[in-house]
Amino acid sequence: MAEASQGVQARLCMEPGAAPHTFDASSEPYEFLAESLRKRTALLDTSGIRGTRSHHAARTRVGAHAVSGSISLHPSPGDLDHLLPRILGADEASDVFVLAETLPSFGVLIDRVAETFQYTDCRVSKATFRGSAGGLVLLVLDIVGVAEVTGVSFPSLLLDTTAQAAPYTFSDGVLTLQSAQRQMMDFELVIDNGLQARFTNSQTATSIVPQDRIVTLKTTNPFTSDEVDLYGQPAVGAAGSLMLTNGQMSTTFAFAALQSPDTSPVVPGKQEIPLVLEMTARMTGTTRELIVTNDSQP
Repeated sequence: MAEASQGVQARLCMEPGAAPHTFDASSEPYEFLAESLRKRTALLDTSGIRGTRSHHAARTRVGAHAVSGSISLHPSPGDLDHLLPRILGADEASDVFVLAETLPSFGVLIDRVAETFQYTDCRVSKATFRGSAGGLVLLVLDIVGVAEVTGVSFPSLLLDTTAQAAPYTFSDGVLTLQSAQRQMMDFELVIDNGLQARFTNSQTATSIVPQDRIVTLKTTNPFTSDEVDLYGQPAVGAAGSLMLTNGQMSTTFAFAALQSPDTSPVVPGKQEIPLVLEMTARMTGTTRELIVTNDSQP
């Protein structure tokens, strides 16, 4: 009897560019927490009137194959050099990553111990960065792909163990709002590309394109005399930033204008009264709503 396939033995890597993907020694290995990237196939049934309530197996067809799911990991500056172009759209230019109207495709190969699964022409539908006091920063990538291929050999790869592979912690973060540094208990930054998969006369997606982009930043802050000015902000918003720093390495999310609709602080009990800010990043003039600078050199 075969032994159980344990997640601790699983492996994951990515390959830039469109299919066909060649996974080899140059592919990008990632340490990850969990993944749910999978193919879901629809089985079509006629469901007609046939003189019986029973449905016959011969009167079914295989429908469309949808590929989607998520990958969770603790990101490092080195990881973000590879991932930010897939999240934002544009390639790096001297450590700077900007938003683009299109998104690049990439391949994902997952060794699930008993079998390997390749997912072709993937794109990032949504990226969520989360952090809370005392923990590591978490990145969840929601991904949409075209097809699944099994049996692809997983290359011999070693995870990076240099300084740039160390993950960010919540305590690395510095939040700047209304031109002043602010304390925070947690944050959630979401970059939603609003991907739309189109199925024409094919069982797999024939087009995966972004139809919108919404960038939001949610933070939980103390509510003291130092934060009173964060309530009742002008509707036009103001520039802000979230910076993560580990030694000489850093990742800065710079927002052109963060608009924060009023949500009153309330008393949850005897504990501290928090101020929760739910902000949306907007473009101002020709400046995009988000620009990311990632310096991964220790």
